[in-house]
Amino acid sequence: MKEENVADVHLLSLIQSLEKEIELSQEKTRLILSSLPLALVLVKDGAAIDVVNRVVQEMFGYSRKDLYGKSISLLFPDLDTAAIPASCETMARRANGERFATQVSTVTMTTPDGDRLFIFANDISKRYELEQIKRDFIAMVSHDLRSPLMSISGTLELSRSGKLGELSALGNELMEQAEKSLNRVLDMIAQLIEVEKLEGQNALLDIQVNNLSFTLKEATADVERLAEQKRISIESRFPDSVYAAYDNDKIHRILVNLLANAIKFSPEESVITVEHRADSACHEVVVRDCGRGVPPEERERIFSKYAQVFRSDSRQEGGTGLGLAICKTLVEAHGGAIGVGEGTGGRGSAFWFTLPLRSENQES
Repeated sequence: MKEENVADVHLLSLIQSLEKEIELSQEKTRLILSSLPLALVLVKDGAAIDVVNRVVQEMFGYSRKDLYGKSISLLFPDLDTAAIPASCETMARRANGERFATQVSTVTMTTPDGDRLFIFANDISKRYELEQIKRDFIAMVSHDLRSPLMSISGTLELSRSGKLGELSALGNELMEQAEKSLNRVLDMIAQLIEVEKLEGQNALLDIQVNNLSFTLKEATADVERLAEQKRISIESRFPDSVYAAYDNDKIHRILVNLLANAIKFSPEESVITVEHRADSACHEVVVRDCGRGVPPEERERIFSKYAQVFRSDSRQEGGTGLGLAICKTLVEAHGGAIGVGEGTGGRGSAFWFTLPLRSENQES
């Protein structure tokens, strides 16, 4: 009898200990849920809301009591719980009927009582609003600004051709200056539209095996006139044949941008060198100039959009700062990287980019 009492006491003590552990675990769970910065909805029986955290109440305007046992479609009317992806963007609905954009992630957990679906949601409506503003701005720039500027460009071209009457030497000079300024603005608009399109399309690529040396020669020819104006020579330190898999038009654009940038910031009668290195993982192209160089604290920022707009010398040199942003987008689309360091002997800049080694070098 005494042994049975001892066993009962031991069992009771064990049960009480387990109950305390369960209570502690539940309290920890409540603390985690309440401190979670994301909205969390626990769904059971396929679509019934079981548990929500504080963020859900604040984000949607419902109380826990309002939501308990209700269908998840009350919060996410477009979400199909029968075929819900691990991550997606979907529209949600607040208690007042307002719809807003959310980023949703889900985790399914199997328990003895059945499957439980955890839905984590983040309000991204502000991002959507900003993206819409950006789309509206790009549409305005591409139509409302570019169209009249193109019309002005045509008029200037007619004037310089003499079809609207002969111009004096001063008149021709003024027309030429106006045309250059106008073309600069049109180029800025074109770059603005291009960088937004590239980001929107994730830079669609036409990957083929090409000769990187030949692509460099074509790019050098495109900037030859710019270099001649400052009596700058461009030296290639490439082998005759460097075969790699890439989108020729996109890499050509990158090289033209980097070479034009080097010319812009280099002193007259200087030398720009273009080098190639390769290892088992990638090709590396380096464009070295003798300009002022880029301070270490600026070396990441200059690849962000419009970085040059805020540089003290941007007004003197011209440009929007979109060229390097375009380069970054195109290089990363190839799976490569881009950056800048010091030039030879600590003078100037060394802009570099890499391309993954997708194929073996081939004989020409």
